[in-house]
Amino acid sequence: MEPDRTSKDSDVAYKTHYCSVAEAIKLITHPFDGDKKRLREFIENVDVTFELVHPRKHDILLKFV
Repeated sequence: MEPDRTSKDSDVAYKTHYCSVAEAIKLITHPFDGDKKRLREFIENVDVTFELVHPRKHDILLKFV
C-alpha cells in the first residue's frame, strides 16, 4: 500500500502559509480597554493572530499586542 501523499502535501502547504505581522495585527479590531466584557473577544483575536504569524515573528507581534 502506498503512503498517503495527499495528507503530507497538504501539511507542507499549510505550514508554509503565514501572514505578515502587519496583516495579522488587523485582526485585532479593538485594543483592550479594560472592559471585562470584551476581554474574551480580545484574547480570541490575539490567539488567532499568533496562529497566522510565523513563530519566528511572535516576538515582534507581541510588541504590537
